[in-house]
Amino acid sequence: MESDVRYSVLREKTSELNLNSKIMEASNNNNNSPDIELRNKNNSDGDLDDLVLQTLPSVDYSSVTMSTGKYSLRTRYIFEKILLFTILILLFSIFLLVFLSLNYKQNLDKANNFCNTDRCLIVSASMYKSLNTHVDPCDNFYEYACGGWIKKNLIPTGFPRWGTLNIVTYENNLLVKEQLESNMTLNDDEITDAEKKAKNFYLSCMDKNGIIEKLGAQPLMNILNKLMYKDRDNGLVINESFIGLLEMVQRDYGLNSLFEYNVLDDDKNSSFSNIEIIQGSLGLDRSFYINNSTEKNSKIIDIYKKSLVNVLNLLFGNLNNTNQLVEKLFEFETRLANIMLPSEKLSNVENAYTRVQMNDLNNKYSTFFNWTNFLNSVLRKYGSKEVIYEHDEIIVMGLEYFSSLNDLIKEYQSNEEQERTLKLSIIIQLIRFSLPLLSKEYRTQFTALGEALTGSNSAERWQTCLEHTDTIFGLGFALTRIFLRVSPGNSKVEAQKMIKSIKQSFIENFPSIPWMDEETRRLAEEKVNHVDDLIGYPDFVENDELLNKRYHDLYINETDYFGNEIRLVRFAIKFEMASYRSRVNRAEWEMTSTAVNAYYSPTRNQIVFPSGILKDPFFHPENPMSVNYGSIGSIMGHELTHGFDNSGREYDKNGMMHQWWNNKTIEDFKEASKCMVDQYSKFKVTDEDFLNGNQTLGENIADNGGLRSAYYAYEKWIKEHGEEKPLPLLKLSHRQIFFVSFAQTWCSKATSDSLHLSVSVDQHSPPRFRVLGSISNSYEFTEAFKCPSKTNMNPDKKCKLW
Repeated sequence: MESDVRYSVLREKTSELNLNSKIMEASNNNNNSPDIELRNKNNSDGDLDDLVLQTLPSVDYSSVTMSTGKYSLRTRYIFEKILLFTILILLFSIFLLVFLSLNYKQNLDKANNFCNTDRCLIVSASMYKSLNTHVDPCDNFYEYACGGWIKKNLIPTGFPRWGTLNIVTYENNLLVKEQLESNMTLNDDEITDAEKKAKNFYLSCMDKNGIIEKLGAQPLMNILNKLMYKDRDNGLVINESFIGLLEMVQRDYGLNSLFEYNVLDDDKNSSFSNIEIIQGSLGLDRSFYINNSTEKNSKIIDIYKKSLVNVLNLLFGNLNNTNQLVEKLFEFETRLANIMLPSEKLSNVENAYTRVQMNDLNNKYSTFFNWTNFLNSVLRKYGSKEVIYEHDEIIVMGLEYFSSLNDLIKEYQSNEEQERTLKLSIIIQLIRFSLPLLSKEYRTQFTALGEALTGSNSAERWQTCLEHTDTIFGLGFALTRIFLRVSPGNSKVEAQKMIKSIKQSFIENFPSIPWMDEETRRLAEEKVNHVDDLIGYPDFVENDELLNKRYHDLYINETDYFGNEIRLVRFAIKFEMASYRSRVNRAEWEMTSTAVNAYYSPTRNQIVFPSGILKDPFFHPENPMSVNYGSIGSIMGHELTHGFDNSGREYDKNGMMHQWWNNKTIEDFKEASKCMVDQYSKFKVTDEDFLNGNQTLGENIADNGGLRSAYYAYEKWIKEHGEEKPLPLLKLSHRQIFFVSFAQTWCSKATSDSLHLSVSVDQHSPPRFRVLGSISNSYEFTEAFKCPSKTNMNPDKKCKLW
């Protein structure tokens, strides 16, 4: 194409030269021609005729016979006009052709400079439509990156929050739902027994045959009728002892009434597992009892109490003292809330962790309850041959809670009426566990409370049933096998390369951290190099024999949803108890593979990325690397940084919790952390809620460190592979696209009620502040977007830990 244009231009240049020479020859031969003289005298457009003389075609005027007649002159004049017009059109066409050819070439060169693959076009269009280009990125980067997305999206019914993560989760769930509800015949030899159990469990919950509706509250009442009855005065009489009730709901139903017990990796001996006990849960989050005077919390408490009254009356008929029972119950729960430790205190594992001998736990800290007898009864029930003796140690998280609990229980046991309240609190736990498993009349009793807490309606039934199926100690990995049938993972190799580069980037940042001493840097580098990564899904999921073996002892009946849930709970407890005192299986996952999530395990020094998150829009092997590093790369960096946040820093390269930093480095780290605590505590989430910078510190450290390490990993990728071609539509460099990709990972909308709740219970900052906090601390962002000093995204004071 380019040579053709050049040839055309040359040819026209040659013609022009020939034309000029012949015009000059004709002019010289006819200089005294009376015709020309007459024309000059009689034509008012003399200048135009001079131009004609300079632009006539190649004609040998010496050979033309001139006539001086009236009509001959006029004919010749008309002929010259037509000829002139034709020549002008010809020359204009030639000029236009040359111009368009050159312009096309420039545009083609420019177009060839853009990435025009299908994937680049998809990414560019998606990214562009999420932007709000009317906003200055240096003023509010979240609004700039997500403003278009926020304007175009509504929160669907049944969701308190709707964002990029929720969309992908919903899409993953739809894929699994379609398989569970399809003609995946139970007689198909290609379908594993484990998958059939998952399908049967899900279908039992969906209740297409109306069995749940027919049974009503009967499955629950079969249990309650053995424990209590209604007397002649319409009062409730609980005929089981408080300790008997407590042991039953904890051992047989896995409820966390006053405490929770698990078999976990021992933080101080992470090669082996141990039993850990920690404070239990309440009907509402602890914060509602502590801050019960605010308008919002008072409203929630009133709805909670009314729900309890309605449930008791629905189950037992109208009681004569239901309101009084509920008031006393709430008073007890408030007393419990006041002795419970806040989440930020429990997350400081170094301070919360205590190894306690059983005889001390029974005789010194918690005399109301014989822990040795209880735990041995659990081990026996679930087939373990292990026995706990008085000299054995277990892990107690938050020992002061158990000491305070002992005093509170002793107080309530000293009074008959108060002891009835203790018993009722256990019964209420069992009821709350059971209601979602009953007919609609019963399972909707707490709907109003849920709507008040989250600002949204209940989720669709299929979503609830799928959530109950997809549990880590339940049928989650059978569900993973089903998911892989429709969404096979193919991203492992590329993901491993990215993780490796982010680890290296994290290490290379160490010399720039002023509060680290040389020895800590050396040990930290060793820890990074020892971080193990699990990607996609566990190997046994694709092995029919091993997958079936995992669920061999689990019986599922398609027509008995209530029974299935009970059996699943007990299956999970049995699985845990079987690992007591065993060497930790580092290949065991703590999250199912369908999850759109990731995690870091401090005791195993592992980062884990399930298949569910290794997909568009977070990751795609054909994406520009600026997009991949900005999104999944920053998530990878986030999980890696958790190994060095305010709690992860307490574990060494082998996952052992001990002090491997010197005292000065620890103090300097804590001092540097205060900057981030203060920064995030100033973020106003709702009209009445500010973020808790202490509660969210670990996640905020991970967000900031993850963004920085991913950015420098991308910079290193550029050095090795060269600059990427620009994306169409976006007038952004790839360094700017990196930050836009990071921010758009967190595009979301949420109800004000759910934001209020998240401030109380969530250790993560809301998405908007995850972006604004990290971006305003980023020198790299400031440089990429050339943000002036003292703009919102480029404050004078920036917080940096990693």
